[in-house]
Amino acid sequence: GLKVPAIVDEPGGRVVLPVKEGTALTALAPTFTLSPGATIAPASGTARDLSRPVTYTATGADGKTRTWTVEAQVMRSPVLPGLYADPNIAVFGDTYYLYPTTDGFPGWSGTQFHAFSSSDLVHWTDRGVVLDLGPDVSWADARAWAPTIAARNGKYYFYFCADAQLGVAVADSPAGPFKDALGKPLVAAGAYPGQMIDPDVFTDTDGTSYLYWGNGNAYVVPLNPDMVSFDPAKVRTITPAGYNEGSFVFRRKGTYYFSWSENDTRDENYRVAYATGPTPTGPWTKRGVILSKDLSLGIKGTGHHSVLQVPGTDDWYIAYHRFAVPGGDGTHRETTVDRLEFADDGTIKAVVPTLTSVPPEIVPDLTPPVTHAVVTPAAPASGWYRGAVQVAVTATDDRDGAVVPEVRVTGPGFGADWQPLTGPLGLTADGEYTVQFRATDRIGNTAPVQSVTVRIDATAPVTQAAFDAAARRVTLTGTDPTSGLAGIQYSLDGGTTWTAYTAPVPVGATATTVTYRGTDRAGNVEVANQLEVPAAGPDRAPVTLTATAEPAQITYRDAGTVRVTVVGNLGGATAQGSIRVFDADVLVGIGRLDRKGTATITLDRTIPPGRRSLHVTYSGERRYLPAQTRLALLVVRAPSTTTVTVPETTVPVGQPVVAEVRVTSAPGVAVQGTVEVRRYDGGGGWWSFTAQLDANGVAHVPVGRAERPGTFSLRAFYPGSDTVVSSISGNVRITVPTPKG
Repeated sequence: GLKVPAIVDEPGGRVVLPVKEGTALTALAPTFTLSPGATIAPASGTARDLSRPVTYTATGADGKTRTWTVEAQVMRSPVLPGLYADPNIAVFGDTYYLYPTTDGFPGWSGTQFHAFSSSDLVHWTDRGVVLDLGPDVSWADARAWAPTIAARNGKYYFYFCADAQLGVAVADSPAGPFKDALGKPLVAAGAYPGQMIDPDVFTDTDGTSYLYWGNGNAYVVPLNPDMVSFDPAKVRTITPAGYNEGSFVFRRKGTYYFSWSENDTRDENYRVAYATGPTPTGPWTKRGVILSKDLSLGIKGTGHHSVLQVPGTDDWYIAYHRFAVPGGDGTHRETTVDRLEFADDGTIKAVVPTLTSVPPEIVPDLTPPVTHAVVTPAAPASGWYRGAVQVAVTATDDRDGAVVPEVRVTGPGFGADWQPLTGPLGLTADGEYTVQFRATDRIGNTAPVQSVTVRIDATAPVTQAAFDAAARRVTLTGTDPTSGLAGIQYSLDGGTTWTAYTAPVPVGATATTVTYRGTDRAGNVEVANQLEVPAAGPDRAPVTLTATAEPAQITYRDAGTVRVTVVGNLGGATAQGSIRVFDADVLVGIGRLDRKGTATITLDRTIPPGRRSLHVTYSGERRYLPAQTRLALLVVRAPSTTTVTVPETTVPVGQPVVAEVRVTSAPGVAVQGTVEVRRYDGGGGWWSFTAQLDANGVAHVPVGRAERPGTFSLRAFYPGSDTVVSSISGNVRITVPTPKG
């Protein structure tokens, strides 16, 4: 499991075991090779917790002893795989970037620049070559060194060294690819004393950007707003004592920090020093060295750094290169990242170079969760569903794994509040829904709000027929309140061919049966209706129509019936024809009169609760005129039962508690809306937590942690809906024992 061979600090009596990421440090069993007659304690090959130093005592055959400390460290460095140096670290949006020199070439003769991206400063992705001197730069072919980057007005400016000259390239993305902006050096070799290498760009709070560079001498100049030019008359020399190269400037709490590398990069004493000043150009007061080698860990040549502030925080990190571990040198270097910290007086604390680099859990999370919604079933071509729909929303976070999404639904039966969604969201009623969704991770990053639109129409249209006796023609009309009427069809005298209705239908002098039906845009087809048109001749006789609801009160989703009687005044001639029952414009029942002129019609179970005035119509026939009447029906809301449960009624201090609330109603009744869980403590106080019920009438409601020993109780409240009455659960008592010891 070692990433590199064990690092032995013989003078200090210290052994460090650099292990690969994912290794459990608490149960490692190192073995030791001993000289004849020697022993070691603890014994070789026995398991130990090496997450912290363990003291081993070696005893020679002559009885002499020596102690060693042995520890294992997860070696997360180098953070970039392979040989890279001179790293410039930056952050754009929620992504960190590293731009290094590609190392490992004699005389630092590399030609390509790579970009790397990360969400946590630990795991980096190679975004590929972003600038290649060969095909991309006309004025230089080798020695691609030490880039830096700056952003302005939606563009990204990449400053680089090539053949000991400074160039600048530009791109629309921080991941490149970059294109040479000038076709010539920004700062040519020989323009000023020293080498024209190691650019750095700092942008102050007033928007002015400054270019720093130099080897042997340090220079600074304000850049013009185009970011690719400057006034040579404004170039200033700012070379501090000990300066060699690698300028980097940043600002914190009103103080400007100018840092650089001392000594030669081939020297194991290559290191970072810094100064402070009141402006981006100084004057500078040298403060001392902040980063240098640690031979006990095999770390040498620490330098050519850059500094990063995590947006919105006072957390700072330093990226730098060192000799590769093990066996590196001035052209075989690797890049790593460590913490940068400040004392109370604003001075920089000495940076501790590590093999472990940055543990991912300490890096502030900049990345919001990723959310995704799936609508089941797939959307029909019409855009309208003809039945229940489920919307499943998932959310994942690169740090936290799965997180609970939130939804806000606009549509029938829903409010306007954001609610956690722990299962699929069920949509059943006719209408148009907008389902917005988002998710927030543990640290508070919130995903952008997205939305899906669901349109449901499960109800067929309603059509009517009117006969104009004088003109001997039938006019058909129809309505559909949800998706809209797509069309009406008709047939005559029992024919099997349907004709699209476009204008009143002439029926001639003979008796005619007109069969008709409507279709809406969702594709729902109405049950066919009939109109009996009498032959030309004497007027039809009137009828007496009576209708009663049996029973007069029903519960939502129960079956109600309407008893209809039609009595004609033509002696011995019983009325025939169809009966239709409407609730407003919605057809809720249909039937035909029997031989006695009566019909018992079963009503649709979806009549909404309330005092309903049902419209009962008789179609008429050859001998009798149409007729209509009204009747009253009371539909009451369905009952509900609310229960609350928890996985365990005895929980330890500090454990989160999630209550499961389940609301049920009568068979076929969908329970929708929110539930409230109240948490009552022993002192009489209480807290309220709400959540959205899923398609099964279930909600999982986090109610906080078990904060202290004792007991508390939970109770759930369902406020009801347009179709279901409210209900309250019983109490669930939870015990929190006193911790042992």
